[in-house]
Amino acid sequence: MHGSRPLALAYALAILVLGPGAFGADATYAFRGYSTTLIRGQALFGEMTEACRHDFGGKARLCSAGEWSASAAAAAPRAAAWIGPDAGDGIGNDQCRLAPARGLGLALFPDGRLVGISCDRFRPVTCCTPRVR
Repeated sequence: MHGSRPLALAYALAILVLGPGAFGADATYAFRGYSTTLIRGQALFGEMTEACRHDFGGKARLCSAGEWSASAAAAAPRAAAWIGPDAGDGIGNDQCRLAPARGLGLALFPDGRLVGISCDRFRPVTCCTPRVR
């Protein structure tokens, strides 16, 4: 898979810096949908979260891959969408700025693949909202 080695190195770096629990999915959030606003991959977690809040309300935010896959309502996007790397800790797609994977962000494809791709593209954002208990 193109770009998977640098992305794996970025995850390893983040785990080294943040600790092994950094990439656990937040069980309190679940997939809600995809933003209608297209966001460039270099956007930070906050900008991607704002796109989600525009469509899904004030508690929406960028979904992690784990949150998306654990959601019963998880629907694949029609086109590739930005998604966070199993991080409920605010890392989101900031991996575009992490070395050595600088320039790659995590995207969810219509077939369910997670692929590190160029951050130069504008794409929708995968959004989660708090689970209804």
